[in-house]
Amino acid sequence: MLDKITQLIEYNSEGVNLDYKQTQYPLGSAPKKAEILKDISAMANHPSNEDKFIIIGVIEKDGVADSFKNVTDLEDEANYQQYLRANIEPSIQFEYKAITYNGKTLAYFRIFGNMDRPYLFKTQIKDTLNQKAVDYRIGDGYIKTGSSTKKIDRKDLDLIYKQKYESKDRKLEVSVIPSIGTFTKGELRGLNYIDVKVVNSSNEAIHFEIELKIDAATASMGLSEDVRQQLYTEESKRLKKKDPYGMALRAPNIYIPNRDFTLSADNQSFTAKRLNKGLSSSSVTIAQQDEEAEIFNHDLIIIPYNGNKIKGVVTLRSNDFSTGPLIIDFELDV
Repeated sequence: MLDKITQLIEYNSEGVNLDYKQTQYPLGSAPKKAEILKDISAMANHPSNEDKFIIIGVIEKDGVADSFKNVTDLEDEANYQQYLRANIEPSIQFEYKAITYNGKTLAYFRIFGNMDRPYLFKTQIKDTLNQKAVDYRIGDGYIKTGSSTKKIDRKDLDLIYKQKYESKDRKLEVSVIPSIGTFTKGELRGLNYIDVKVVNSSNEAIHFEIELKIDAATASMGLSEDVRQQLYTEESKRLKKKDPYGMALRAPNIYIPNRDFTLSADNQSFTAKRLNKGLSSSSVTIAQQDEEAEIFNHDLIIIPYNGNKIKGVVTLRSNDFSTGPLIIDFELDV
């Protein structure tokens, strides 16, 4: 995330996805403490599904980061979360973290995965210094327009609801993370496996089929049960040579074929596909705000060729992807 924040600071100006603040948002009985409610909900209400950022500790000039000041006594994210949940509905997803940039301690809010617009005030907020004055009323909403924030009007609401109930492409709600690991115990100890983690950051379950393809010029791929069977066969042959009369007894190996995936190969690639179960029309379902860390259950053995780089493609197909499959090219070190 440091790379992303650095890129924003050095190459971006304030807009619908970026805002700069010199100091942390106050809580408790501080004046204008409700400013955070307006700012974060305004970003969440903007129709862009990209992550939005508020970076703290930045002194801006004409919307561009100009200088910086240390953020001390970082406010606990949980306090901000509680304050937002108590006053805005539906709940807004965000995180609040500290980073170091050019020797300065800064902080940032990342506002992400908020598709359930509009986000509106559910409580009345009075002026901290004048309890007779009302700053925000139940049902009020705000939205970013350029680098400014304005109150939501009928036109904004019409657009929000139109986008909400039209068929949408949900690719931005899904993160796909391929990785390589090494077995540390058992008969496969020392061998590498490849797997895929998929994260659903939305407030709706998602259903999809998944395919993992490895460039055959960079690696070969096999099922772990097949490798275990091969190792067992080789070990049995070795023991038989040492003990031709079978005095050294060895428990028989029961081969159980993998019924969760298929693996095929040609001259160009190795391809693994997760199989549908029962009458399901999809092979994977991930609940809202959830993830599946091991799509292939560490069952795909990978053997690299010609160096340590493995190239491949992960493809997800879903009825929720209205513009076609989600395709992720990757290159991994072993």
